[in-house]
Amino acid sequence: MKKARLLLLPFAALYWLGTSLRNMAYDLGVLPQRAFGTPVICVGNITVGGTGKTPLTEHIVSLLSRGGRRVAVVSRGYMRKSKGQVVADEESTASQIGDEPCQMKRKFPEADVIVDANRAAAIETAIRRGAAVVVMDDGMQHRSVRPKGLILVVDYARPMWKDLPLPAGDLREDRTARLRADIVVVNKCPAGMTKSQAEAFMAHMSLNDDQRIFFSTIEYGLMRRGDGSEVSDDEAVMRSGVAVAGIGRPEPFFNEVADRLADARTRRMAYPDHHAYTADDAADIRRMLDAAGPDSVMVCTEKDSMRMPRISGHETWILPIKLRVLFGQEEEFDRAVERMAAK
Repeated sequence: MKKARLLLLPFAALYWLGTSLRNMAYDLGVLPQRAFGTPVICVGNITVGGTGKTPLTEHIVSLLSRGGRRVAVVSRGYMRKSKGQVVADEESTASQIGDEPCQMKRKFPEADVIVDANRAAAIETAIRRGAAVVVMDDGMQHRSVRPKGLILVVDYARPMWKDLPLPAGDLREDRTARLRADIVVVNKCPAGMTKSQAEAFMAHMSLNDDQRIFFSTIEYGLMRRGDGSEVSDDEAVMRSGVAVAGIGRPEPFFNEVADRLADARTRRMAYPDHHAYTADDAADIRRMLDAAGPDSVMVCTEKDSMRMPRISGHETWILPIKLRVLFGQEEEFDRAVERMAAK
């Protein structure tokens, strides 16, 4: 914890009190919650930013879409410039619906993606449009909706028992909120994580007997060009480049790009999470690419590619990610999600 943030402890205490009283009001029924006949699965977190909700949400949408089931995704549409409710189509941009919903619609064009600050209204629209199951992204604190299943995503590298409430720390609400979850996914674990490491983490989480916990890691796929064609590792290692990211905790992405390209000192440009890239940003990136050489490439994340302007004179490659459940429990996890999706 940075010492400067510790100066904000009095404000964190007030924030903790406010969120705790709000949660108590929902728990006691003072504030109403709305349930739906159509299954709603909520994917959320307690720690701000970078826990890996998006690859988990994509895994769930891919799983539930099999066999022709109609799946809808509802989201706030963070950092979008539009107002009210928007039902995405294949022409929707990140400025209209937000970068993560835009990415979701591009990957799953058959799924409805609906953005609205009022999640209940978005769910109503999804059901009217024929959704058999609705996935509510980043909705853990949106307690006016009572989901059929709640999946909490936790960052292995940022354990909540070592954190504090906002603004002194990164917790959106008290860590006891973890006990509301049906499933806890500890994400971004080391690929070679041992059972003893997992057991130690589980002991700190101290979950209830009816809660399930799974451990997962992020895997990087082959890089691809803007037209979707894949870039082989043999080709990538011959090129120098600039890695650009506007995500929470970009270091693993930067390290992966450096491992893939020719120059281990691959230039890195980090921006705030969900950063809206400007013409000035594009010019800065272009200057960095020119300095790296005429054959250099810009490599960005899938999420950043939704917001990234074209960089003239240089190729743009995208490094995709996906979620992998550890310890051979992927089928068990999928079955647990399927049970949530069953009416």
